[in-house]
Amino acid sequence: MKIRRFLELKNKRCLTEKSKLTDSSTVGKVITRNMTDWRIADDICQHGDDFVLAHLKYPLNTPIYVYTEEVDQYVSKSVINRGEQETSNVAIIIDYMKRFPNAVFLDIGANVGVFAITLATLGYRVIAFDCQIGNAARMCASMKAGGLTDKLTVVHNAVSNVHQKVSLSTGKQNIGMTWLVKPQLGKPTVDTVSLDDLLEIYNFKRAVIKMDVELSEVKVLTGAFNFFHQVRVEAILMEFLQSPVDSKFGESVLDFMKSHHFAPNDTNKLNEWEFNKWDTHDILFVRK
Repeated sequence: MKIRRFLELKNKRCLTEKSKLTDSSTVGKVITRNMTDWRIADDICQHGDDFVLAHLKYPLNTPIYVYTEEVDQYVSKSVINRGEQETSNVAIIIDYMKRFPNAVFLDIGANVGVFAITLATLGYRVIAFDCQIGNAARMCASMKAGGLTDKLTVVHNAVSNVHQKVSLSTGKQNIGMTWLVKPQLGKPTVDTVSLDDLLEIYNFKRAVIKMDVELSEVKVLTGAFNFFHQVRVEAILMEFLQSPVDSKFGESVLDFMKSHHFAPNDTNKLNEWEFNKWDTHDILFVRK
């Protein structure tokens, strides 16, 4: 009986320890979650021979690791040649973080981390999500090179509304165009997490979000019921595209925004909720 009681207590302690990741223990780390548990993923944080060191123009000479131009003709090529990518959108996020300096910036679909590295370098707390292991590894390398281990956490998971394993499909020479598909034979898989899962670790009260997840936005939002209840989200910058397979996609996103007291930013000069008339794909939703 004593041995069984000892083993029960030991198992209980182990389960408790697995769930004891905190903000302070995850900052400067790559973390990941399977169906049940979070862990620190030091195995992902490895520097590869194919990492290309580039520098952002702002903040001046910020180191950032990207892909070769041959592999990534879009984000990496732009960063290598111009030191920037999505400059106007990065400026929007900087502006909102200046307004709410105690907020946490969530970069959902971070790619190699242009937004995440920029905001962390400016001194803000950042949690960056990406499903591509190569992106997570590069952000880790950038974090170390830029001395950001007190500001940035990288989450290597896809963000959704359920826990499952998925495979990834990626556009030709375009790492940023990655979307989730059902597990496929011979393809690696990655686990999904929800924003609600973050509440197992973090207790922050305010956030600003950038979301670029290739038509998974509805799943991200519907997997964040508790998150939006507990965290005051001030702004969401979203790549808003019409789904070719889901005619209700746009309406579902806007219904969520309305129900959580967000509206398209007036400076976008949009026809309020008439998304079929919007002439831009990058939409800033702000709290009313």
